[in-house]
Amino acid sequence: MENVVLLGGSNSVMINGLQGGLREGINEINNHKKDLKFYNFVIGGCTAIQNLYEIIRHKEIVNSANLIITESNVNEIHNHGLTPEKLSLKLIYRQLSWFYKELFALKKRVLIIIFPEYCVKNRNIHILINNLHKKFAN
Repeated sequence: MENVVLLGGSNSVMINGLQGGLREGINEINNHKKDLKFYNFVIGGCTAIQNLYEIIRHKEIVNSANLIITESNVNEIHNHGLTPEKLSLKLIYRQLSWFYKELFALKKRVLIIIFPEYCVKNRNIHILINNLHKKFAN
């Protein structure tokens, strides 16, 4: 059996959104005698630190995964600039560092989705956080 794991935020929570398309595709593949299992460990509004937690919490499933799909850039952007708590860029950097280090250690295929986000006042923060994801992905 092959496993696909989804980690991320609200973009992946919506039933008719990303997870719906993945489930539909996996069901279609399974109709052709494949045995793919889909695990959705998504919680809306959370940053990469939640994704790291899910990797650790579901270590056995993640270790057996053939593909890990992840997205959290929009939540880092929002949690830096649009919430009263305002995560510092230093904290976001540290959390992303830990998360990508753990992803790398898994030695699995990883698909990183970087969603566009346009409701931030400071476009430079948007670019910076997306570039952090790209830096750690490389």
